[in-house]
Amino acid sequence: MSRKSTFRRDVVEHIFQSLLAFITLTLILSAPAPSAIAVGEPVLAPLVVKDLKAKLVQPGIKASVLNLWATWCAPCIKEMPELVKFRKSHSAQGMQLILLSADGKDDIKDAAAFLSKQGVDFPVYILGQEPDDFMKSLVPGWPAVVPTTLVFDQNGNRVAYFAGEIKFKELEAKLAPLLKGH
Repeated sequence: MSRKSTFRRDVVEHIFQSLLAFITLTLILSAPAPSAIAVGEPVLAPLVVKDLKAKLVQPGIKASVLNLWATWCAPCIKEMPELVKFRKSHSAQGMQLILLSADGKDDIKDAAAFLSKQGVDFPVYILGQEPDDFMKSLVPGWPAVVPTTLVFDQNGNRVAYFAGEIKFKELEAKLAPLLKGH
């Protein structure tokens, strides 16, 4: 092989590698940013009724409070700080708070940012099925109201149901007998 043809082959190879690198870099830089939630914000995992029922009967859990809420719901926003405080003051006694967002998939980032500002540092969920299907399996005749709060005993039986903004004294009254040592 002549020196001239070796030089041409090297030049063509160099041009090809440079072009390939340019195309790769262009594709990387032009790709849309990932829609992941920012680091440190709660991740809202989808939840369906079947999975909820398993969460209600975990070892060490004496009572569960399920709160269906949404970022577009003023009473939900108003009661959230109290719910988070309520959880902190009762979780050592065996109560778990399950926050279930009724926000749409387009609002997950807003919901996560809101929860982060509230100091939520525990698992939170988003409806993994139609709201009516989910809630009416737990509360037949559910009036499609948010917030809705349900209280379950350690066996996963619903013992209380609150439609609308929660009254914490009522919630406390329903939980007290469940959280006493058994």
